[in-house]
Amino acid sequence: PRSKALSTTLQQKMKVRNTIIFHSLKAVLCSHILLTYTTTANATATNNGASNSCSLKVATWNVASMQRGTKSEISKRLLHLQATVTFQNADVILLQEGISFLPEGIQNDMYLPGYERASACATEVLWETEPAYIRGGRHLQNSVFYNTDTLILLNSAANKISTAQKVVPRCVASAVIETRDGTGTQFTVASVHLTGGRYVDGRFEMFALNKMMEVSNALHLAQRPDIIGGDLNSYRSKDEVIMFQKEYEPFLHATAMGKQNAYLDWAMEGTTSFENNGYLRRGDNNKSTTYYGGTIDHIYLKNETTTGLKFCGATEVHGNFTYSDHRMVVTYFSYTAKTNDETENETPRSASAGNKLPLSFRMLSLLVIALISSK
Repeated sequence: PRSKALSTTLQQKMKVRNTIIFHSLKAVLCSHILLTYTTTANATATNNGASNSCSLKVATWNVASMQRGTKSEISKRLLHLQATVTFQNADVILLQEGISFLPEGIQNDMYLPGYERASACATEVLWETEPAYIRGGRHLQNSVFYNTDTLILLNSAANKISTAQKVVPRCVASAVIETRDGTGTQFTVASVHLTGGRYVDGRFEMFALNKMMEVSNALHLAQRPDIIGGDLNSYRSKDEVIMFQKEYEPFLHATAMGKQNAYLDWAMEGTTSFENNGYLRRGDNNKSTTYYGGTIDHIYLKNETTTGLKFCGATEVHGNFTYSDHRMVVTYFSYTAKTNDETENETPRSASAGNKLPLSFRMLSLLVIALISSK
């Protein structure tokens, strides 16, 4: 019987390992295809005289990394999240609801080949019954990752921004970064996750203005970052709230009580607060970023930024809610580096002009990790 049990355990381990290898190889194959397509497209654009003025690529994603399920399911999900993020090959990656681990559980942490975590701040404490807790996780966290091939970290910070007592703690992770393209362009970027959710929405009058205070604190403590993004739990317009929350109990209750307008203000409080503080967002991000419908994940640019940063290209939304109840938002920026000889004709420079680690190598490194972790 013991021999049979050992054989069954071995078969289960092999099954987990084979599953991870399969998805890793699939990710590598996809990265090769994309890399080939991108290289060809860029070469074509260059030959046609087109200029790639989008200097900086920034992505934000609430990865909802609670790590629930069996060990096989957790490993598969974590690998998928890592591959999806790395696949974007962005310069800056802002994550929400990642997990902070104790040293003995650090092998379960999210690893992004070619990136370093510039800053991270802890939010919600994990319950002891959560699988991630058993694996060494202790808190959800917001993070800022930067591409070490294109950017240099100058400084970082992590600050608490929540004010209400009976609410999940909120914080902002920020970093001061310089481009490696020789222009010396510096900018500050921050990752934030504002108050929200069914518990709070059902008591919105109690928490009214809380998101506004969190935005104010985040901007102040991060020294008015040039770029800030994350899960704001806030919609773009009243029409959008009505469209996607028409069957949502807190919205229905507020409407029945004659408080719909107050609720609508609450549901937009985060986005309204950023705009009232002089921050801009692209108007083309109109795709649902949450499984429940609507756009609540945003990337904002400071209007009076002195770095010359401007929105560039089109906003992209990636994902299908398979491994997170949010989708990734990607925004591009250009910036102009001024020299003594440049006063009028300013040319956008590329932060990605350095030699980025090829996507195929990044994905292969994830494959190696998968093989080691599955043993």
